[in-house]
Amino acid sequence: MQPQCGGGVEMTKHKVLIPVDGSEFSRQVLPYVRRLLDAEEYTLILLRVGEPQKGIISSPTVPVTTIAPTMTYASSRDLDKAMHPVYESDVEEGIRVELLKDLHKDVVHLEEEGYQVSLVVRFGDPAHEIVAAAKDLDVDMVAMATHGRTGLKHMVLGSVSEWVLRHLAIPVMLIRPTWMR
Repeated sequence: MQPQCGGGVEMTKHKVLIPVDGSEFSRQVLPYVRRLLDAEEYTLILLRVGEPQKGIISSPTVPVTTIAPTMTYASSRDLDKAMHPVYESDVEEGIRVELLKDLHKDVVHLEEEGYQVSLVVRFGDPAHEIVAAAKDLDVDMVAMATHGRTGLKHMVLGSVSEWVLRHLAIPVMLIRPTWMR
């Protein structure tokens, strides 16, 4: 049931994308979200970005020169892979389940506080996937923790939060937890 504004007009909730990487550091944005964003006005989308996966399939067959030319596998291992391939989608689905399990505790706490919460798992570069998810899901804001690196560390390690800031035209709430440094 949607909250009602005066005059019986339905008020739509604002959507907030919250990227978490599984670390306690990234979860430090959640207390700020709970403190600053009213559960009646905001719906939360927790995003977890996993590493891109590859399937395991055999090498192509190779010709074997005998009296009658035939095709065979270079090794018994390649034959086994051909008989039992593991596709990229299968690998990703197994990892997706694990990543969703990791977010379960956060979802329970947020729902206990009255938030409507949904989960999204994507695979790829975290910065690019956060921006793409924000656009695809048409969110109103992104809220995330940042290390706030500067200087050489920033140049070497880059900054997911900086990429997100530069590539989105919606508000981005960056929290820099001080106790985790």
